[in-house]
Amino acid sequence: MLIKKAFIAAVALAALTGTAFAQQKVASVDIQRASQSSWRVNSEQERFAQEQRRLQDLAQTMQEQVDTLMDEREAALQEAENPGLSSERQDEARNRAREREERILSIRQTLEDARRRLQAQAQDTQRQIDDQLRAAVRVVAQRNGIDI
Repeated sequence: MLIKKAFIAAVALAALTGTAFAQQKVASVDIQRASQSSWRVNSEQERFAQEQRRLQDLAQTMQEQVDTLMDEREAALQEAENPGLSSERQDEARNRAREREERILSIRQTLEDARRRLQAQAQDTQRQIDDQLRAAVRVVAQRNGIDI
């Protein structure tokens, strides 16, 4: 008897649960596809690509400067090693080499800082876009009575 009551309760619960589940709306959203069709995402991606190209151009220019400075540094170090020069001229050459080395380090640091800023900016922009897409999905879901 107890088993029969438990069975009847289980069947009734299953019927009620099935009815409740049948009334729920289920939706699936492909965020990547939604982001690809968004004008905001596309414009942000284009802006980011332009900034990347600008940074690459800057990096190339800076690398050319570094190469020139490296050559000048090497020439100054060789001059500093020249025994035929006075100690004063050798010291001047060492100072030039040291100045070139400082400029090289400064240029490299500037470039690395620019890369970090661009990466942080890209991550921040992507986070904002993702938040906006999620908010848009919630609005559409609420309008259509879909639980997410």
